[in-house]
Amino acid sequence: MNSEIEKILKEEEELKKKREEKEKEFGAIELQLERLHLKKELSQALKEKEEFEKKREEFLNEKLKLEEELKKATKEEKEIEEELKAMEEEEKMVKEIEKRIEIERKRQRIEEERREAEKRRWELEEKMKIFQEKEKGLKEEEEKINQKIEELKKKIEEIEKKLPKEVIEEEIVKEKEKEKIKEIKRVELEVPKVKEPEILELELKPEIKIEKLPKKPPKILQKTIRVLIIIAFSFTIFAFGSFLISKFIQKRKPVERPPIPEIPETKEIPKPQKPEISIPQSLISVDEEREIEIRKNEEIEGKILEETEREIEEGKMVRLIIKNWNENRLVKLREILDSFQIWIPEGTLEKIEDFTLAIYSQREGKRFILVAKVKEGEGLDELKEWEKKIEKEGVFVFGKKIPTLSKKFKEISIKGEKVRFLTISKNDLGICYSLINNYFVFSESLNGMEKVIEKIKK
Repeated sequence: MNSEIEKILKEEEELKKKREEKEKEFGAIELQLERLHLKKELSQALKEKEEFEKKREEFLNEKLKLEEELKKATKEEKEIEEELKAMEEEEKMVKEIEKRIEIERKRQRIEEERREAEKRRWELEEKMKIFQEKEKGLKEEEEKINQKIEELKKKIEEIEKKLPKEVIEEEIVKEKEKEKIKEIKRVELEVPKVKEPEILELELKPEIKIEKLPKKPPKILQKTIRVLIIIAFSFTIFAFGSFLISKFIQKRKPVERPPIPEIPETKEIPKPQKPEISIPQSLISVDEEREIEIRKNEEIEGKILEETEREIEEGKMVRLIIKNWNENRLVKLREILDSFQIWIPEGTLEKIEDFTLAIYSQREGKRFILVAKVKEGEGLDELKEWEKKIEKEGVFVFGKKIPTLSKKFKEISIKGEKVRFLTISKNDLGICYSLINNYFVFSESLNGMEKVIEKIKK
């Protein structure tokens, strides 16, 4: 009885041991599966890091380009500012009004360039701010990826401590073998295959046996062959000579050409001449009239400014008559104002019947004069709106603001007529206008205005 009990107890112990071993095996399998899963996650995280590194490199290259552009824009802006300062100093030293106007125009052009450079710099600075925000986001993303990789590595290390060393060593060996195979394949792909040099196989032939030479043919056969060769050669020469002679005869024959038909003479049709443009009489008496021809409206500004460079005797007034050659007509007042980008209240030009444009030469320089005839029964109340706009926004020519000494229009009496004016500079340069009966008079100087009032009153 005791022996049976002992036997049963031994069996129970063995079963218990087997169960513990199986549990350990199952535990090891679960740990291995978990380790494989974590390794897969780690591999994915490392790929993500690799892709992130590429993205960050591209971002840094773009940022570097942007920084270079920003440096360039800042440098350009400083150079323009220095040029503006130099031009302002030059303007202070120049006394001639024409040169001052020319310098002022250049200065305005450079000022426009400075604004553009400043605008570009602002845009680049805004882009740089966006890039800096992106850079912060990339740093945060990098930290998250690195943190994830570190956590996975720690988990794998903890599992490997629990697993038997034999299992881990076996896996390490397998991984190394896989890496070696991959490396060998990579090298095979990278290294180009070199063609093996072709080896010329020389076949060694057996010694040639020299047999007895055949007997010489009889002398009669030899002579017959020679005669046949001579006849064949003579026939060939004869055929070739006949061919050359026939070609030469063909060349000597004159080629009959068909007669050339006579072309009847065509009489030139005279081009229709353009009718002469009717030029209205000047609204004021002038000392000289100059005609200017243009082919398109874009030429108006340049042609008028060219006339200011031409010599005009001091105290003389020259009328400018501008013709559009392509359209065979006189240029309209609206087209002249548009070419200089001068704003005029809406509805004003519709009230103008005729106009005279002139240049008046005075001691301080040349000044533009405009005399416009207003239609009967019409008034120019829009001039008040024009004044207010100039006082509020400033004087604009060529779309650019011109600095003025005074900001408000003043009134003065010249020859008994009220004249409104705004001073641009001390050299008798400004905006002067007056309404005399049904005439609107504009001048760039009070001296010119006085001269026009004298002519109208005469």
